Amino acid sequence: MLFSKPKRVVKRILIVEDEPLVAFDMETMLADEGYEVVATVDKFTSAIEVLDREQVDLVLCDVRLHGDRTGIQLAKEACERSIGDRVPDQTVQHADPQGGAGKHQSALAGQKA
Repeated sequence: MLFSKPKRVVKRILIVEDEPLVAFDMETMLADEGYEVVATVDKFTSAIEVLDREQVDLVLCDVRLHGDRTGIQLAKEACERSIGDRVPDQTVQHADPQGGAGKHQSALAGQKA
């Protein structure tokens, strides 16, 4: 068909967010758009457990997580666990803690941001 929708490559999404309201909003919005939210977790270790047992197409992750591991580290781990075959790099965005407009970083898997 000439004007058909492109095939959706991303279907199953893992949300890693330690703010409950933000996590709920993301989960609701994605489900409303037809995506399957595999899990919503708030810790690095929980996200790794999901990645090890579930097929995940995309990880939406907060940069700052509770504990000593970051969302950037999680993105690199996700790439090493098969996500990287489909998503070779990550775009990481976070709000400036001083209330600024925000900072944007891009990191290739295996490289420091």
